[in-house]
Amino acid sequence: MNAFTNSLAVSAITITVSLIVAIPAAYSLSRLNNAVGRNIGFWIISVRMAPAFAVIVPYFIIMYYLRLIDTIWAVAITYLVFAIPFTTWLIKITFEELPKELEESALVDGATKTTALFRIILPNAVPMIASVSILTFALAWNEFLMAFILTSRDARTVPVLITALSGTHRLDWPLMAAITTVSMTPAFLFITFVQRYLIKGLTMGTVKT
Repeated sequence: MNAFTNSLAVSAITITVSLIVAIPAAYSLSRLNNAVGRNIGFWIISVRMAPAFAVIVPYFIIMYYLRLIDTIWAVAITYLVFAIPFTTWLIKITFEELPKELEESALVDGATKTTALFRIILPNAVPMIASVSILTFALAWNEFLMAFILTSRDARTVPVLITALSGTHRLDWPLMAAITTVSMTPAFLFITFVQRYLIKGLTMGTVKT
């Protein structure tokens, strides 16, 4: 049961921190319509392009010296390195596609940039934010390599637990099948709850009038 709790905790931390960091970063980048903004945006998404095998050893060394090995914080921090650039890029695209007249009208009425962001822009970007949350959840819930390297027993996640059940000479197929089926339940529930936002988010900007 600890593995399911760990996976839920890591996924929740990854989604929450990613959105807290990505939303203001995406808003700032979406308003920088120059070479600086484009270069920063490309640099951010390039971090997500790095393969996990290329960075797993440095991450392990860092977490070892920070004494975070076999903790959910080691896994969550590692996931955030990949999740924040991905989340920032998608939300940035959404902010760029929203009509700027909405924000300009709010600013004319005396609203600040922060007020316009939270009261005008974010409500209109809810579908994409929900979609990004689902994708981030799937990333954190299903990731195996980082969790396998950075955990051993106390903080192992569901994918690591399923792998641990495979013995050297025999496989407990019924138990593995049961755990795999149960492990998909949170994802199905999450997607069911926000599926209408997911459809809207994935189709934003596909139809131009």
